[in-house]
Amino acid sequence: MQGQYDGLKAPLVLQIIYRREITSQVLVEQTANQLRNKVPEAQMQLWLQELATMWPDIRTDDQLTFHMKTSDSGDFYFNGQLLGSVEHPGFARAFINIWLADDGRYSRMAKQLRGEPDS
Repeated sequence: MQGQYDGLKAPLVLQIIYRREITSQVLVEQTANQLRNKVPEAQMQLWLQELATMWPDIRTDDQLTFHMKTSDSGDFYFNGQLLGSVEHPGFARAFINIWLADDGRYSRMAKQLRGEPDS
């Protein structure tokens, strides 16, 4: 999948190809770490419960893809197969911001993902 970043608006697809193994539990924990202090705790816990039942363990070269349909909803795919959908107010935007926001943990990677020069 390729395209040009046109701002944080739907539709938007983020595909991650993992270069290491990671359990679904660790993936959910790392997602929690990134969402913490950005969304209300109760809301985050609801999202994490849903993700914990959906995400599989990841092996090297597996692909996890998120298709943001609206700022509230999106579909997750694992190696091209639909895992499920998440539809909660603000979820899709918050999840995408983990990877694309300037103030996130992955700010340097965010610029690359958005096709911007590294400064």
